[in-house]
Amino acid sequence: MKKKTGILVILMAAFVFAACGQKAVIKESETAKEPVKEQEFVEEKVPSEEDESAEEKAAPAENVVYEATFQELAALLGKQDPETANLLGGGEENWTEDKSFYIGRIYQVQLFDAQYPVYTSCDENMIVNSVSIWLANGERKVSKEEVEQWFQRLTEFAGTDPVYDEISSEAGSKKWQWKLEDKFLSLMWTGDILSISMNPAVGELY
Repeated sequence: MKKKTGILVILMAAFVFAACGQKAVIKESETAKEPVKEQEFVEEKVPSEEDESAEEKAAPAENVVYEATFQELAALLGKQDPETANLLGGGEENWTEDKSFYIGRIYQVQLFDAQYPVYTSCDENMIVNSVSIWLANGERKVSKEEVEQWFQRLTEFAGTDPVYDEISSEAGSKKWQWKLEDKFLSLMWTGDILSISMNPAVGELY
């Protein structure tokens, strides 16, 4: 009887051990089946030349000079001064030194291949009656070729030859004048000074 009991105990122990081993194998197998999560990797984007170019285009440009034309400059004539404040990139008020008299406005524009100051003057009713473009203000020598270039540009804009061709004064200055329907243009050259003026077609000058 004792022998049978011992055998039974041994069999039960073996069964329990086998069951525990089976659970361990199952658990290990289930663990092995679990997918291994890949490590998240965020690639750092290196800005390309196209991205940098796009950012530069999107960014507001600073100190950009307005590219003007003869048509736009001539269109200032006859306008009320306040209407011209924001034209041509914005004009700065121009007063006499003691602030007793308002002259007009000063603009800085790109005209053809360079930058030039543009001045307006107003009458007593604050209407623009003169536009002046200073191409050379005495700080450098003006060549004959440069004068001829501006002569051709104004002739092309006016669509006609000048009314007065190279009128010379006692001071040695030379002046050319083009007559348009409602305005006239003048090119003045005196050694190291070269300027263009635009005026309404009124009075004896017309």
